[in-house]
Amino acid sequence: MPKCTTILVIDDDPTNLEVLDYTLSAAGYNVHTATNGANIVQQIHFSIPDLILLDILLPDINGFKLCQGLKSDPVTESIPIIFMTALADTVDKIKGLHLGAVDYITKPFQKKELLARVQTHLHLRELSETLEIKNQQLTELIEDLEHRVIERTIELKQALEKEKELNQLKSRFITMASHQFRTPLAIISSSSGILQKFSDRLNEERKQEHLQTIQHTIKYITQILDDVLMINRTEADKIELHLEAADIVDFCHHLQSAIAESNNQHTINFSVDLGQETIT
Repeated sequence: MPKCTTILVIDDDPTNLEVLDYTLSAAGYNVHTATNGANIVQQIHFSIPDLILLDILLPDINGFKLCQGLKSDPVTESIPIIFMTALADTVDKIKGLHLGAVDYITKPFQKKELLARVQTHLHLRELSETLEIKNQQLTELIEDLEHRVIERTIELKQALEKEKELNQLKSRFITMASHQFRTPLAIISSSSGILQKFSDRLNEERKQEHLQTIQHTIKYITQILDDVLMINRTEADKIELHLEAADIVDFCHHLQSAIAESNNQHTINFSVDLGQETIT
């Protein structure tokens, strides 16, 4: 056993104390002795022993009562207690075991038996403490794993929500894009049809206007396609934001022209209020 192992011996017989002190010290234990049980619970708090040898018949307190007090105290309840007694009554032994004692040693002592019982119960306590530490470590490991599982579950849930949101966005965007393609394609069809059927009737300026309309509309379709590709870049987390200045008045003029070109069979009153400038 390690040299730091401390055994507290409580016995009112000086001869027994001397023999026990000598025997246990020779075996490598650190021995503390006491001749009575008065205030022993409070004293133990200052120096917690690894094992207690306790005489049943003490002058100031019954050993059973002292054992009960030690076992009811959270600080000392785990200390193994071995009763020392000259009593051979089985009832007394059972009573002591029910109170929390781990064993009995009968007086007069047999050296080999004494050391064997002491070593056995110290070893059992060491195993118990090791098991308690392992259980604590296992509990902490389980709690850590549970925490990681919860975190991972939250991450997966967020990822699924994001995936769902992106799928919904993609679906809405495809629906919108397919609808948006109709208007510019109608403009291209209208302008190209006019150029094809009435080319000989149009002057050069009107021809250029229709060609420019077709070019602008193609650029608009290209922009829609770029937006579709943006969805893929978003899913791959490769999207980058680049802000550019735009002429809102020029945009409105172009929009007005595009609407007018795509609706040549109907009269549409279209106006935009830009504050100081109004397009009609």
